[in-house]
Amino acid sequence: MILIRYLKLILFFTPVIIYWYMQDTPVYMSGETMGTTYSIKAYIPRYKDEENIHLTIKNRLKAINQSMSTYINDSEISLFNEFNSSKEFKVSSDFFQVIVEAKKIHKITDGLWDGSIYPLIILWGFEKDKNARKEPSEDEIDNALSLVDFSKIKIKSPNIIYKENPKMKIDLSSIAKGYGVDEISKILNINGIKSYFVEIGGEIYVRGIKHNDEKWRVGIHSPDLTDIKNKVFTSIELQDKAIATSGNYRNYIQIENEKYGHIINPKSKEKIKTNIVSVSVIAKSTMFADALATAFMLMSEKESMKIVNNLKDIDVYLIKREDNNSFTSITTIGNL
Repeated sequence: MILIRYLKLILFFTPVIIYWYMQDTPVYMSGETMGTTYSIKAYIPRYKDEENIHLTIKNRLKAINQSMSTYINDSEISLFNEFNSSKEFKVSSDFFQVIVEAKKIHKITDGLWDGSIYPLIILWGFEKDKNARKEPSEDEIDNALSLVDFSKIKIKSPNIIYKENPKMKIDLSSIAKGYGVDEISKILNINGIKSYFVEIGGEIYVRGIKHNDEKWRVGIHSPDLTDIKNKVFTSIELQDKAIATSGNYRNYIQIENEKYGHIINPKSKEKIKTNIVSVSVIAKSTMFADALATAFMLMSEKESMKIVNNLKDIDVYLIKREDNNSFTSITTIGNL
């Protein structure tokens, strides 16, 4: 009789234990990468080794940073930039994938996203000491612009690229963070994780829904610099989508009394004249959204909307500054 009772207890509790063991639990991961921070919230089954998953993510981010950071002297991109030759240059799979996507975006945006803009970034002082710059001369700007044309970065074959002008230097920072988000998402997917939020430096991808059956909600910050509380301008519900936001209102240098935003026109030495202060792009790929949001900061509202209407599965949220310094928005997102 005692044995039968024990068997009944085992039969009763075993499904309960298995059910508990299979349940997902919210896990938070964070750290530093690419000169900024990353954060992850994922619903991970209890039987999964979350520490091993986080270690895999950290190693993956380290590899991407070693490939595409201009701040690391021996990174792939630094070595390519110092390679003063038009001969073939072998790159990693990470580097090559980003170059391939960058070529597509350069074409879609008619050259307004340009990964060869690095000479201008250096010239204006955005790379190192932002406070040690004087406004460049016309000749300096002209010389830098002569090296800017991403169409002259050529793909020879898989993992082989070269530059037509040996003096060209590239910067992939406006696409690399998005690539990093996508790669973290792949790791989570491989581990069978169906609900998560991944963010690197403001570039975000979400999958599934939260366990309260609500969609993930992502806030877009107000571009009002007088707002010391950094309020949210609006929030957007997302599921299985990426969102990347770009703006010139926080990252800038000041020369004398004039501010210069970090998003530089790669096709002209003329200053950007636009009332668009923030652009958020929603897409299936964070890498694509990241680069497109940067390019849209250089376009008029009409030009941006034309591109969005010609692409599939792309939405945009633009914030404009009106003449009275108030902010208005325009979006293709139907539920806002």
